[in-house]
Amino acid sequence: DGYGRVDLVLGGLPQTPLSWWRWPDLLLTTIATARVEFTTDGVLSDADGDSDLDIVTADGPDGANLVWF
Repeated sequence: DGYGRVDLVLGGLPQTPLSWWRWPDLLLTTIATARVEFTTDGVLSDADGDSDLDIVTADGPDGANLVWF
């Protein structure tokens, strides 16, 4: 969120959405709910050049659907 503190992004099974936990209060923001499941890997990068971090990950056990937030 640009405050210079480490935040946490977690994903998992459909009943566990892709979530962002913001420091210092650990405020939970649900980013998305998986159609099948999110991969255990993802990348935080400024993919669109707007100076904030984007999340790129795969949805589904075989990574068939690439998603970008």
